[in-house]
Amino acid sequence: MKSTRLTSAFYLLISILILLASSGCDEIGVFATIAVSDVIEEGLLPEGTSPSKVVHVDDAANNLDDYDFFSSGPTLWYRNITDRSDVTVSTRWQSIELVDINGTEWDAVQSIAGSLDRIVVTLARESGSFDIQVGLFYFTQFNSSNRVNLTPVANARWTSTGSSYNVARVFDPDPADPTVYLNLQYHKGKFGDNGTVFDRSEMYIFDPTTVVDVNAELQAGDWATNLSNRMVTGAAYNGANYVFTISRFLELSTGDGMLVNNTGFDITPPEIDVPVTGVTWLPYAGAFVLGAQSLTTAGGTLSSSVYAVFGSATGLAGDWDPITGSSDRFRVRSFVDVSDTAAGLDTTQALVLAGTASFAAASSDNDGAGYVEIVTNNDPAPANWSIVSTDSSYNFALANNYSVSDLRTASIDGFFISSAPMANYVYASARSLGIWRINANAASPSWARE
Repeated sequence: MKSTRLTSAFYLLISILILLASSGCDEIGVFATIAVSDVIEEGLLPEGTSPSKVVHVDDAANNLDDYDFFSSGPTLWYRNITDRSDVTVSTRWQSIELVDINGTEWDAVQSIAGSLDRIVVTLARESGSFDIQVGLFYFTQFNSSNRVNLTPVANARWTSTGSSYNVARVFDPDPADPTVYLNLQYHKGKFGDNGTVFDRSEMYIFDPTTVVDVNAELQAGDWATNLSNRMVTGAAYNGANYVFTISRFLELSTGDGMLVNNTGFDITPPEIDVPVTGVTWLPYAGAFVLGAQSLTTAGGTLSSSVYAVFGSATGLAGDWDPITGSSDRFRVRSFVDVSDTAAGLDTTQALVLAGTASFAAASSDNDGAGYVEIVTNNDPAPANWSIVSTDSSYNFALANNYSVSDLRTASIDGFFISSAPMANYVYASARSLGIWRINANAASPSWARE
């Protein structure tokens, strides 16, 4: 029989590690009335759900493109997207049993990614009194049921020793490429105890459907050197260059972060002291973006308390510029490019949404602040962009909808924007507040809870 203490700690710690952030105690508030006949519905996901970014792959051959997926602690979720405009009891998100093709039950999802024509997940389960086993799996077919053929990747399984444990996170910066990047973290201490600390991590690069032995894909050289005391926190690709953010801690401190390319080589520009996370390629705005802390620019020095947002057309060192409007009131960790949608082109501003997250600083806890808007004006140079952080000045969503919603004070840990045939639906993954959806095909649309 599983220890109640271990099981409870297992789910709690997995959730924290998935988010790579301190889990805030966001309360589900009273849903405010926007107008006499317009109320933000509660949604159909369980209260308190902290979702990963929504994942989708465009593979019609095996029906995967009919569904969206996300993970949240002990659950993998799916939803048929035949109609993205509404969620009913019959089309609501449903859970998938974590049982692999060998009949082994797993307890939690550590990470999820879409890679070409398959969904890739890392799973964890209790494997002894205080041992945790981690494994990598994928599936290429789905037919709307609570079971899926979770196929284990060859030799991609790691078991803790009792005095340490692993967390595996999978990244897929190029969805058109079957290659995935698996970052295996090592943590010291017994799983579930207070005082456990991050030690180091490793990088494995491979195609999960063809790899013979994952252990043979362990990366040496720059990856090994730069991950000797760091973990990967984000990855992006623009068709020519890769950018990964790596960091020493879950909550970053000065000097601990780096930018590296797909070989692990250090490409950190001198302007960026601490990359945070959420590095993203914006395909229509034409730039990489990321959040950073404590920086010096060619034009002068910004305060160490400012959590700056940077942009780069190439991702190369020396080609990063701070975006005007950074603040000490919020820290950005997720982005979505809506600059080519009807809502994002409001007054031709060509907007990018940047999700904020809660953080600790100077012995105080800071709540999330929903999202801020980055105005690009279709200018290819991020140095000319600006951040609007006063929601009364926002132009993307209907003002009276966003300003009274719980999303306004949420930590947003990921964005997803859908492609054809039902394109430009934006999904925000809000910590403890579930999934929020908006149709960006119309000007001034309204957010709704899934």
